[in-house]
Amino acid sequence: AATTVDFSHTFTEDTTFYLIDSPIKINPTGDYLSIAADLTIEAGVEVIVAENKGISFDGGVQADGTCAQFTTLGTTTDRVTFTADTTFNANALWDGLAFTSDCGSNSMTDRHVITSTDFSNTNYAAITAGSRGQGDPAYPKCGNSNQDCDVGEFTMDDVTFSNVETAF
Repeated sequence: AATTVDFSHTFTEDTTFYLIDSPIKINPTGDYLSIAADLTIEAGVEVIVAENKGISFDGGVQADGTCAQFTTLGTTTDRVTFTADTTFNANALWDGLAFTSDCGSNSMTDRHVITSTDFSNTNYAAITAGSRGQGDPAYPKCGNSNQDCDVGEFTMDDVTFSNVETAF
């Protein structure tokens, strides 16, 4: 059974996308589904994002002092996939993942761990760090011309990119 995620507000609870709910269809009211909490995706989950929409990780330091994290738990036989919803347009593209929140002095290694995951069919970079990039250049972003933004480290293992403008 498919689960559709139609959030019009920021996703603030730590969440796991479970295989039993796959495919997970993301169709936010605005241009991006905004996540300000930990998101874990189980092995085998297919994430299908509406055309010209994206997923933005906008949460930094959480109430317990840790940084919000993104983790995919794909395996070589049960990969996690991200792609565009082609229900209404066979050539649809989505806007990718954006990481926009500085974790400040709480920066951590392996903040975002992406394992055995496939990204396909994006308008822009599959993964953008520091802002939403070309998909939404006005909001949100972290850092400025005088200060860098630390969205945390990315650890990627067995990750593929196809039909994307750039990987990162």
